[in-house]
Amino acid sequence: MPEEHRPNRLVAWAERTLDHPTFKTVIVPALADLEHECAAADGSGWRRRVVYWRAYWGLMKAVALCCLVGGLKDVRRTAPAVTTRMLCVMPMVVAILIAPVASWIFGFGMEYGLASGLTLLLLQLPVPVLLAIPVSFFVSVALHRELTNRLASTAIAGSIVCSALVFVLVMEVVPALNTISRVYFVETVRSTHPSVNLRRGLSEMSVRDLNEQIANPPSVRQGRAARTNRQERFAFVALVPILGFLGLTLAGRWQSRALTVLAAVGVFTLYGASLGAPRELVARGSPAPVWTANAVLLGLAILILMVRSKRDAAT
Repeated sequence: MPEEHRPNRLVAWAERTLDHPTFKTVIVPALADLEHECAAADGSGWRRRVVYWRAYWGLMKAVALCCLVGGLKDVRRTAPAVTTRMLCVMPMVVAILIAPVASWIFGFGMEYGLASGLTLLLLQLPVPVLLAIPVSFFVSVALHRELTNRLASTAIAGSIVCSALVFVLVMEVVPALNTISRVYFVETVRSTHPSVNLRRGLSEMSVRDLNEQIANPPSVRQGRAARTNRQERFAFVALVPILGFLGLTLAGRWQSRALTVLAAVGVFTLYGASLGAPRELVARGSPAPVWTANAVLLGLAILILMVRSKRDAAT
């Protein structure tokens, strides 16, 4: 394989980051396969490039999975380990979340031009990124190999940082981008459908706008809807430290990874169901269903911690 095509930086980073057995048994064979595929590639220039990029993608997936499942070199460097794992998980979660609308955006781009489709995709991207932050944080903490004081400190610091980031995104940034996205979509579609018009929704309102609509509602129904939306946003911010705590109770080698994955699926199934609960509950003065989901997750974390403490005391 030509020297200019070798992924030297990626391999060097993997060697610094992963422990020696993982690097030798996973990354070195993957690199050998990459070199073999690239050496065997023939045909025109663009076909060779496709082979190169496909091989690079395979190597990057191998490195990311090793970081994800606990092949990091020094687990005592907890903060870098959790951060690296989170950066590996986030693109996967974002891809899963954006998949349901990808076909629609692709169709939009085919009809109104590739540039229009890519622009709309970029404007919509902060929403799955916002949803991926608590998910990735939970997984990065839960899959850590050892439960230590360093991990607890990292989880607390990470909860503060991620909560602040989620707060800014959900209260100000995402509503502003939703407005830009709606305006861009309407202006683009009007070139072929002049009568198209979309009204401003609650997802485009900052928290200040929601407070104003709650204080001076155009109607009782709109005031209740604004109150529900505000509660859901604050509940989503509160979800970050709750998931950090839940991930902390699952960290270490005391349970199987299958249990961790099962718990993750259950967590987000519960939260998704709470988002679809009837809005009339808030209208009658009850808290938003997502707060109930947060309480259930917090109770689950406390229960797991109690079970784990008893198990550790028995051993």
